[in-house]
Parts: sequence; C-alpha cells; structure tokens
Amino acid sequence: MQETEEAIADSGRFTTLQRWNTHEHNMGTAGYARKQAQWVEEDNQLTALGIHNPWDDFHEGRPRNWLQGRSRLEVNEGVAEIKWNKDLTLKLAEDIKEKNAHAES
Repeated sequence: MQETEEAIADSGRFTTLQRWNTHEHNMGTAGYARKQAQWVEEDNQLTALGIHNPWDDFHEGRPRNWLQGRSRLEVNEGVAEIKWNKDLTLKLAEDIKEKNAHAES
C-alpha cells in the first residue's frame, strides 16, 4: 500500500464517493453482462412453469436491469417474488412503476 500524499488523497476521495453508493448491487465483478443470461433463463423458467413473472411489471431496458442487479428473484409454492437488497431500492422500484403507468396513460 502506498503512503504518498497522492495515494492518501485518492483514498479519501474514493471513500467519499463510496458514501454516495446507497444501492449496492450483487452482480459481482462481471456486472450486467454475466447476469443477463441468468435473468433470461429465470424468465424462461417462470414462463415454462406458468408462474407470473414480477419483472413483467417493469419495462425492458436499463431501469429493469438496474433493479434486477439490486435484488433477487425467489420462487416459493408457485409464486415468484422479488426480494430487494434494501428498502430504499424497493421505494425506487415503486416510483419507476408509477412513472411508467403514468406515461402509458
């Protein structure tokens, strides 16, 4: 570990930036690229089983991908449910759904 003034300043700056990250993801280092295939497979499995996919309530694209990266899908007794990493992410998901519904009307 470097102890130069530049390294210490960088560390402080990145620590400050980390405080802004309130929506932690669970995608690992590969990010969205690796998870896309998993999410498509989950969607296909739910369709094959005839289970309502809660992700169908969100439009395809960046907002849905962002939300999927900060949650997990659980299937229990024939019902699929989204489990959010944080309540703040759930609130944001509800806001996105509301805005999408408003835009469609």
